[in-house]
Amino acid sequence: MSATSPDIGQPTRGVDTGAASDAAVTGAKIEIEPLFTVGAQVAPETAALRAATVASGGRAAVVCAHRENLPLLLAACCAQLDARPPSGPPLRKARFWVLHVAPGGVLAATERHGVSPG
Repeated sequence: MSATSPDIGQPTRGVDTGAASDAAVTGAKIEIEPLFTVGAQVAPETAALRAATVASGGRAAVVCAHRENLPLLLAACCAQLDARPPSGPPLRKARFWVLHVAPGGVLAATERHGVSPG
């Protein structure tokens, strides 16, 4: 996350804790996106389009979502970037995907992250 990158998500623990502390350090702006809220009264395609727009926006962004809507949002981001969604089992709690988007809106790499048991 850079000082100019937004953190876009729903009001969740992910935004309230991890992302908020990162934003405080970097000066990034947090934007709450109601479309990403589980149970939002919108068509899933509307949330997917917003996620795709964020992914192809040309600047760093963090999207916080839940396991219930993450597959839809991730698939929309990848489709916008003309790439296949990353494979593997669904994410468990405290896990996340990183999509590296190169100039020109090309998905350069994906990374799966999580906490190690300890």
